[in-house]
Amino acid sequence: MTVTVATVATGARILAPLVKDLYTKAKSTGATYLDNWAASQFPKRLAKKICKIESVKTLWQFEKEVLIRDFYYPAAISSNGGKKKVENLDGLGASTVVIEGIVGQGKSMFLRYLCIQELSESGSGRLPIFIELRSVKPGKDLMDYILAEMKTYEIEATPDSFHFLAQTGKIALLLDGFDELDNLLISSVVRELELIIEKYESIVVLVTSRPDCDIQKCAPFEVLRLAKIGVEDHLPFLSKLGLTRVRANEIAIAISESPNEISELIVTPLMLTLTVMVYKSENSIPPLLAEFFESLFATVFTRHDKTKPGFERKLQTGLGERTLQKLFETFCFMCAQAGLTRSLTAEQFASTFERSAEFFTEGATKLEAFRHDVSKVACLLLEEGVGDMTFLHKSIAEYFAASFVRRLHESAAQKFYERVRGDYHKWQEIINFLSKIDQYRYNKFFLIPDCEDFLKDFPSGASCEAGMLEAYLRKLTNGVSLQLSEREGALRVQSMITVSDPHTMHDRSFTIQKVLSNVAFSSHLNAYSNILLKGRVHTASPHPDRKSRMDAFQMTLSEISQEIGYDPFLTSLRIGIQRIERELEMARKYVADENRKEDIF
Repeated sequence: MTVTVATVATGARILAPLVKDLYTKAKSTGATYLDNWAASQFPKRLAKKICKIESVKTLWQFEKEVLIRDFYYPAAISSNGGKKKVENLDGLGASTVVIEGIVGQGKSMFLRYLCIQELSESGSGRLPIFIELRSVKPGKDLMDYILAEMKTYEIEATPDSFHFLAQTGKIALLLDGFDELDNLLISSVVRELELIIEKYESIVVLVTSRPDCDIQKCAPFEVLRLAKIGVEDHLPFLSKLGLTRVRANEIAIAISESPNEISELIVTPLMLTLTVMVYKSENSIPPLLAEFFESLFATVFTRHDKTKPGFERKLQTGLGERTLQKLFETFCFMCAQAGLTRSLTAEQFASTFERSAEFFTEGATKLEAFRHDVSKVACLLLEEGVGDMTFLHKSIAEYFAASFVRRLHESAAQKFYERVRGDYHKWQEIINFLSKIDQYRYNKFFLIPDCEDFLKDFPSGASCEAGMLEAYLRKLTNGVSLQLSEREGALRVQSMITVSDPHTMHDRSFTIQKVLSNVAFSSHLNAYSNILLKGRVHTASPHPDRKSRMDAFQMTLSEISQEIGYDPFLTSLRIGIQRIERELEMARKYVADENRKEDIF
């Protein structure tokens, strides 16, 4: 669906005062940056350009682009134990924000929604500049992409024109998908953003990201977390998908009656949408995660044909649906190995397919046939530009990569789990899926060895002497800082910042990272707020008047311990050790119970 004439007309009317104001200011300085804005029809052209952000393809509406307003259920921010709806940029309460959300939580849709709100009466009166960070490639700076987007607004795109607009406080940089940024670019993009924020105190910068990325560690940003979808959201969300009240009630009841493994996952827009798709096809919700996604795979290949009795679509690959799924799983695993679980160039797609075909022995097919079936029939990938392909959602690649591991024979699976223990961060989401769909081998080859290796340092467990625990903490927290924030006298840990040295990170296994996180976030530092606020070493914002609800600063754990001692951290460490001991006990019991089933035969 295309944007309506009425929508563009409303946007033009809303933008007209902003356009006039900025044009007048530019002319008063003798600048020619905005000369094209003098045309009477320019606000309409600008509104039409920004409106394009509203048109998207989704899993629900896969055959054509749809408008966000036609299906979007407004996201909420977690706030003081509750939820807060946000209608525009000002509603965030801060000008430099990381919008954090887990897989499928609607970060991108939320950012697009805030962007198009600037064309409505609910807008904040700013000019939004929307950039997908996955489009940023090595060899160019983030500023190059900002200027390129400005050029589409008929602005003379130069550093001087950006300087002019940023100083007015009337632009907002909306940067989507920090977690999809090329690893080689992370530090340079973070530094660019820090410099922009430092230089322009009135600029608005919003960045979306999954948890535990470097942008959350960046001092100028306040991290706001998207709230999970609750039971109370099910019916209004389902109605936005166009379901009748009766059908929506039917699905909501099915969700409430489904096993915990499934119902506990239906807390994001993506999972709720997938649930509806599977339910419409199967008339039930599968009880296991693996069955759920396999039903989904079957659904996306047959959804075109449900209304055509007796019709069975022939796939160009010539493979059966089950065989094609296994090839797709192999392809997704190869993508994960190469760090390509979001977008691939035509060359990357071809080379990844060739590598997949090399290891796939259940059937042969050609590149173009595979591309057709996964993009034109299943729509699990979308074609963008000339030959570029993008997974409809990153979690699609991650789940089916995990499913590839699930099907491996014992020795190959063991090799995988042993390897990823040393590179957990890269494989984190895939490991999370495997903990549910390959539970036995996940426990046996990954979790148990990891817990055992960690506990070797504590022969007496949590009862080890304080001196020994303190020595361990000093070593563990070397190079670790905490981003602290204070509001109305209350102090909280906003994020943990670890050194980026790959050798140091390699030594921090999955279990060590969990314990370190417990030490950082569960040490009740608020009890020492008066001492730490006096000892702060770095104020986040160089602009005291910058709109933010918090005063943030950064201290290393070494500096914090010099101020308050190690006691609060030792308490958290002991609790962390006890949790790992319990987790290990449960994992061993699960494996032993499964092994005991051999006695049946």
